[in-house]
Amino acid sequence: MEHKPYAQFYVCFLGRFSLRFEDKEIVITKPLKQKRIQLLLLLLKAGDKGITRRKLAEMLEGEIKGWENQLNNLRQHVFALRRMLKKLENMPEDDYVVISPSGTYYFNRKVSIESDINQVDQLDQKLNHVTDTNKRLKILKKLCGYYQGGGFLPALSGEEWALIEEARYQAIFSQRMKELCDILKEMGEYTELLEFSTLASQLYPYDEWQAIQIDCLMAKGRYKEAMKLYESVNDELYKDLGIPLHGYETSEYNSFRERLGLISPMMTEIQNKLEEGSPEHRAYYCSYPAFVDIYRVIVRLFERNGSSAYLMVCTLKGGDHSHSDGAEYMETQMEQFQKLLEMSIRSSDTYTRYSLNQFLVLLIGIEEKTGSEVAERLKELWKSSEKEGRASLEILSENVLDTALKSQTEVSENGEEKYIYCSCRGSEKCYLAGNRILG
Repeated sequence: MEHKPYAQFYVCFLGRFSLRFEDKEIVITKPLKQKRIQLLLLLLKAGDKGITRRKLAEMLEGEIKGWENQLNNLRQHVFALRRMLKKLENMPEDDYVVISPSGTYYFNRKVSIESDINQVDQLDQKLNHVTDTNKRLKILKKLCGYYQGGGFLPALSGEEWALIEEARYQAIFSQRMKELCDILKEMGEYTELLEFSTLASQLYPYDEWQAIQIDCLMAKGRYKEAMKLYESVNDELYKDLGIPLHGYETSEYNSFRERLGLISPMMTEIQNKLEEGSPEHRAYYCSYPAFVDIYRVIVRLFERNGSSAYLMVCTLKGGDHSHSDGAEYMETQMEQFQKLLEMSIRSSDTYTRYSLNQFLVLLIGIEEKTGSEVAERLKELWKSSEKEGRASLEILSENVLDTALKSQTEVSENGEEKYIYCSCRGSEKCYLAGNRILG
């Protein structure tokens, strides 16, 4: 009887690894980080091109000294993989891990292997030769759709060869997804644009795809969802990276609030939404954009009535350098300091996370002497609770009105004081250095 060729193997590398033969899944329960499984992945990825013995040994056993030792370990992994494949359900019987006379390794030269990353590569190459916008749009949707499961084998994070592949496929995704989003936005297809930008933000949350999500929600009139997403993303970015969501600074934040106000015409409903609920009797924590608004309002108010406020910048430095993950260590220190902070200042005071190792604190209605005393007390409390490896605390502080006046005036070369533009005054020119009363 004439031998029938095997149907094609299909491999998923993006997201969760899976291997299928004739539409039947071949279940592999071993962890992907096992060397024999990584050998299988490398062979499947190489397909009919194969991979040389030296390259394969270096990718799997690069940390082992000596070529002979690397080669011996490779032989052991090949033996273990062959034995494992024979036991897999739905796996056709045949010789796998084939070695050519030239020393090139193949999964099996008699079968064809297809994969999601092969499809991505082919579509990416095809886009280099297509100029029609509608045809490009169709190809871009298909290409980006392959990333629904995730990036390149996230379970192999830490393996050098997998990190290289992840960087490559992330670059393809970012370039093509940006083009797709630009086309969809220009066409006004905000529903599809929201779906793809949501996928992108889930895959790579620090690449600021959320800004496109917010644009889509605003364009569709879903202002509450836009505000909620903005606040959530901004808080996470400040917590993890110490930066705001690019392109959405305070002016855009205020625009959200203005639009939200338009959909709540009833005064009682507005007041209910403004109420804090059941506030705890501790200092008020808010996002950085909200802190900026509070600070500016306090400056305006206190310039008028003569009261004062005190701004502190609390910075944690140093500590236990033996920790392998410095960011995780600092985050633990910041959490501990935040607990101390919110219980040590008044419920009328406000604070926010400013960076990876800094808090801003606004002490409202106190004099400079009292503010200095609060700063010293915080340092003493932090020092008294000191444990081995604890970060040191530094506090810079100043009366906010002194800071505001410094930003409002400058002295010319002849010693004459003149007024300059003050960023905290919005679009107005600030004359408060010479006139303390707003008329």
